[in-house]
This record gives sequence, C-alpha cells and structure tokens, in this order.
Amino acid sequence: MTSSDSQTFVPAPMPVAFERRSAPRQRVLLTGVLSDSRREASQSCSLRNVSETGARLQLPGSDLPMSWGSLIVVRDACVYAIEPVWVSGDQAGVKLVGARSFNSPTTQDMERLRDLCLE
Repeated sequence: MTSSDSQTFVPAPMPVAFERRSAPRQRVLLTGVLSDSRREASQSCSLRNVSETGARLQLPGSDLPMSWGSLIVVRDACVYAIEPVWVSGDQAGVKLVGARSFNSPTTQDMERLRDLCLE
C-alpha cells in the first residue's frame, strides 16, 4: 500500500431504535375521559400522543384507572374501547379498539357514555 492509496474510515451506521408501534404516533394535547367497563364512573385524562392504534394518556396525579373500559376523546366526540399496554406513574399506554361517535347515540350504552362526558 502506498501513501496515495489512502483508506477512509467510514463508521457503520448506528442501529435504529426498535419501534414496536405499528402506526406512527402524533404528539397531541387533548382532553379525554376514561369510563370504567360498567359505565358507572369516569375520570379525566390528557392524551399526550396518539396513533391509529394506540395512545399515551396522562392521568391526574398518579390516579390509575378504576378499571379499563372506554376512552372518550372530547374534541372528536369519539369513543374507543381500550386495552392497557403499559402503566408507569401517571402515564399509561393503551391500545385503541374501534371508534364510535357519540354525537348521535343509538344505544343506551352510548347515551350513558355521552352523559359521563358531559358531567
């Protein structure tokens, strides 16, 4: 090898962090209402980021949901069935399962969800 045959060191690309989400998330600050599975109690929360398949919720103080049931996104007047994925302190990640609008409720269950949101 001569001095004119210089080799340039090219570092290997850094590995991209493993992303478990199936859909990209969007940062938001929305008001939400958690409803228990029996539609008897509700609790306010904030949505911190959201995707088509899930959301990160912030709960007041460190109150954990009384039981997992539905999430009402107030701005969109939309109700999602939710499944917990993780909980850490006052934050929780949930899987969003099917959206329904409660602007024109068609069932007694949807009317109760709308009433919880308006309380």
